[in-house]
Amino acid sequence: MTLDTIGGNDKAEKIARELGFRSAEELKADYVPKHEVNRYDIKYDKDTKELFLVRKDGVGLPIPTGLKNPFDRW
Repeated sequence: MTLDTIGGNDKAEKIARELGFRSAEELKADYVPKHEVNRYDIKYDKDTKELFLVRKDGVGLPIPTGLKNPFDRW
């Protein structure tokens, strides 16, 4: 599995809204405690397009969301 960045906060917000969330923070809060959302980045698997939450400090395993990146190309 190769995880890639989605290209910044603007694209994270766009993805979250396309998936029915009000913001990227709301998307992340569905998977991690609300007080920790700022510690995670949204990344995606290049092959499956699945979104993962990855700690910014690299600690721990990526958290699968089961959500797909709704945009095919960046």
